[in-house]
Amino acid sequence: MRRAAEEMGPVDVEEFPSGLTLRPQGPHAFQLDYDGESAQVFIPYHYAAEEAVAVLTKAYRLARVVEEETGLEGYDPQTDRPTAENDLVSAVTEFTGIVRWIAETLH
Repeated sequence: MRRAAEEMGPVDVEEFPSGLTLRPQGPHAFQLDYDGESAQVFIPYHYAAEEAVAVLTKAYRLARVVEEETGLEGYDPQTDRPTAENDLVSAVTEFTGIVRWIAETLH
């Protein structure tokens, strides 16, 4: 997992008895939690357009590194596809659709 942190550039790493939390620094931040048996990526739903592309590209890149380092298989529940397919078009479409729904419905 250290390689994941190195590949992402500046990353805040918190170590817990149960695992690690990685938070890439910068304008396109998100969080990855790893417990030794699984990993989850959490991306706040406030990125739109080009920012969504940037944060999802970064998250998918990190997912590939985690897969290589751990042997786990990544899965994106929004697209219902493995992250190894690197289907950023579908990921961005689903993500921005949720962002739009939140803006229209909850604000």
